[in-house]
Amino acid sequence: MGWRGPPPPFYPSAEHTLEDRNAVSAVLEGKLYITNFRGAESLDELRKIGCTHIAAVGSEFLDNKENAAANQLGIKFWNHDITDDEEEQASMAATLKSAAGFIAKALKRRKSCVLVHCAAGISRSATVVLGYLVLHQKHSLRDAFARLYASRSIIWPNDGFMRALIELEAKLRGKPTISMNEYESWGEYDGPEEELAAELSSLSAAEPSMSRHRGLNKQERKAQAKLATEEARNAHAARTRELWKALPRKTRRFRWRAIHVPNLGIANTLNRVGGFVTKRNRSPRVVAEDSLTHS
Repeated sequence: MGWRGPPPPFYPSAEHTLEDRNAVSAVLEGKLYITNFRGAESLDELRKIGCTHIAAVGSEFLDNKENAAANQLGIKFWNHDITDDEEEQASMAATLKSAAGFIAKALKRRKSCVLVHCAAGISRSATVVLGYLVLHQKHSLRDAFARLYASRSIIWPNDGFMRALIELEAKLRGKPTISMNEYESWGEYDGPEEELAAELSSLSAAEPSMSRHRGLNKQERKAQAKLATEEARNAHAARTRELWKALPRKTRRFRWRAIHVPNLGIANTLNRVGGFVTKRNRSPRVVAEDSLTHS
């Protein structure tokens, strides 16, 4: 389950919009950009950045004829058939050098500009850009992640792809700068502790509290409040487990085509959002409407 406290250096975006996903984000200004499929098919955006090359990552982007805007501008393509699935780790690992090489070769030419995209501009395209920064810009994986995250805060490679990047850095430099345990922990961040306190407070607001505290001194009231908080935590955890067990197994194993929603446990996610719930390791996620066909 998730955890609360001071925010980690990076964590999945909970509040990004379709507009955020459509944005064409600069990684290396004037040279390298990342976006989703809509941004890659926008004639205005392609002209604006002076795009000359596109790296399209995904089984749904193998037919270059579908990108009329890019074809109109005579843009050169690199494509790879890969889905956004943790089980595609080996395929992504085998692809990174080819993808990074395409970007590096293109950027050696004067006035060239490369746009990398997948469906949402979150996982697959981010993995390719990180691979390029590690292989050809000599960034550590942590520094590469920081750079990309600063320009496009919605990025979050799935766990399988991150393992491929960690293994790549370990082979190159002997030791990775991000561990898998660390990355998984970042992915489970549920927000500041204060938000949980506010949530628990609202849950107990309907209960009469004055009678429970009448006649108690400060220490006793504090102890009782702590006990009530623990009871609420336990009840929330039990409800979460109950709902999780009730989910069809197929739904639990739904591929990474989802957006993490911090500050909401699975129970609250189901109650408030009413969407599908999926599980990327232990992290609750809600399938976004726009990600059902494009991730």
